[in-house]
Amino acid sequence: MPSDTQLLIVMAACGFVYLVGMGMIFTGCLRHRRPGVGLWAIGPLWKADEYLLPRGAALWRWGTVVSFVGIAFCMNVVGAVLFLEPFLAWLGAVVP
Repeated sequence: MPSDTQLLIVMAACGFVYLVGMGMIFTGCLRHRRPGVGLWAIGPLWKADEYLLPRGAALWRWGTVVSFVGIAFCMNVVGAVLFLEPFLAWLGAVVP
């Protein structure tokens, strides 16, 4: 089982990746709007080209991917450490 320090480092890295993705999303939405589009006008990813410049749409799409990667990796680490390892240890004790 990994130590608490190792888990803290991995979770901090996952949180950093998530925050980088969110920063990309906010930068794309706030700094790269088409002229005349309101600040709070937002829509689905597939319609981003209607109200964002190409650079903003790319930032928004890639930021979504990066933040999902951070969340997925964090959930994998938490799931493996908190749920999978104790279950496998229990399974090894129950099944000879």
